[in-house]
Amino acid sequence: MTKRIVGITGVTLWAALIAVVVIIGAQAQVNGEEIFDNLGQDWTVESSFTASAEQTQTISHRLGGRISKLTNTVLSVKDKRLQVNVFHCPTNIEANKIYKAVLAAHDGLAASAVIDGTLVVEFAKCDDINLMEQARQALGLADVRLDSVASKVIRKIPDRWRIEKSFIVPRGQTASVGKKLGVRIKNLSNTIFSVEGKRFQVNVVECATPRAAEAIYNSILATKGDPAFCLRLDNMVVEFVGGDVELAKKAVYELGIKPMPIETLAKGLVNSLASRDYKKAVQNFDGTMKKALPAENLREVWNSIVAQAGPFVKQLGTRRQKMLGYDIIFVTCEFERTTLDTKVVFNHDKQISGLFFVPAQNQ
Repeated sequence: MTKRIVGITGVTLWAALIAVVVIIGAQAQVNGEEIFDNLGQDWTVESSFTASAEQTQTISHRLGGRISKLTNTVLSVKDKRLQVNVFHCPTNIEANKIYKAVLAAHDGLAASAVIDGTLVVEFAKCDDINLMEQARQALGLADVRLDSVASKVIRKIPDRWRIEKSFIVPRGQTASVGKKLGVRIKNLSNTIFSVEGKRFQVNVVECATPRAAEAIYNSILATKGDPAFCLRLDNMVVEFVGGDVELAKKAVYELGIKPMPIETLAKGLVNSLASRDYKKAVQNFDGTMKKALPAENLREVWNSIVAQAGPFVKQLGTRRQKMLGYDIIFVTCEFERTTLDTKVVFNHDKQISGLFFVPAQNQ
């Protein structure tokens, strides 16, 4: 049984999975699925079945989406076994319906299914999440997606973040956690990320009311060494599990849980310039700025500033101003020979639409 790291919820994070379909009576044959063509040498196809038209129609009706073909293949690797059900759907829309239904049957366990265009692949007859992930990688399928509860608060996944596991905790365990905390919990989600070699867990608690969420938030916060590890959003509570406070602080913005303050964006721009990462510096430029000041041109501008002011030393602080509908952040920067304000102009979409280097206000 696969165990997972836990937070204040105290949940042993494993799921007993339910196979959505078990096709019987079909003649055993090689089903011709291309996704099985490049399996590694350690993997063995033990059996492969194609459902009849009648069986496929029955499953289609049960899952609420159209399926044009359904195959079941049993794979084994190192004495471990799982069933791979492949749903061929006529359109992406129908595939999405099937994908959601399969996830629901597995209590929202993201590792249990993958959607790839008009194909939905389900891993069934297995409660080993690591084995599911190994099978997904062996089949060359897309990365694990967020479960439906986590996706309500996590709105983007940065390039350097990879989802290892994401699932909705079974209702019995969720009810037990709520009883322990004295509050009714609607849903509890656990997502584990890999971030540059570190494992970082995000637990999302969905409550019936904001008042219940406040009670959960206070209970979790009382056990945390730093408030950065927990936040409340209306009727949702987000808990970060791990010992890296700085990563927790960044996660709130990098995962799109809360919009990043433009002060943070402006300071990030200066950090990119100071480290001479010009491609990163221009990422938040609006269209006009990207044309007027691409990375190579920005390099020349920064080199000119350093030639006049001396090497960059550190940031000293920020101040904010609003003018003609634009938000302006001044980042006061100490250079070796002088102090300058990096003036960063933001449009209403929080994109950078202007960049200037001016004498610091207190100079």
